[in-house]
Amino acid sequence: MPNAKRRILVTGSSGQIGSELVVALRARYGTQNVVACDIKPLEAGRGLFELADVTDRQTLQGIIRKHRAGSIYHLVSILSAAGKKIPISLGVSISRA
Repeated sequence: MPNAKRRILVTGSSGQIGSELVVALRARYGTQNVVACDIKPLEAGRGLFELADVTDRQTLQGIIRKHRAGSIYHLVSILSAAGKKIPISLGVSISRA
């Protein structure tokens, strides 16, 4: 269970796995303790959400700090055609704030 002052961040939350994981985590830890994050907007009123491109290091670090994320489920990926055209690593290094 997350610390009372820390939240769980799920990147790629609009995807097949992310969308199910967010629901399960919110059921277990509470809606206000799980932050969904994706490059695609979600419907309003479903809990905490951040619209962001996680390849932007400063934006991602800002989201982590803003929500005091203690755990991150990083589910972002480049799918099939786009991944084959640009086969690079998009690893993001995050330092603890």
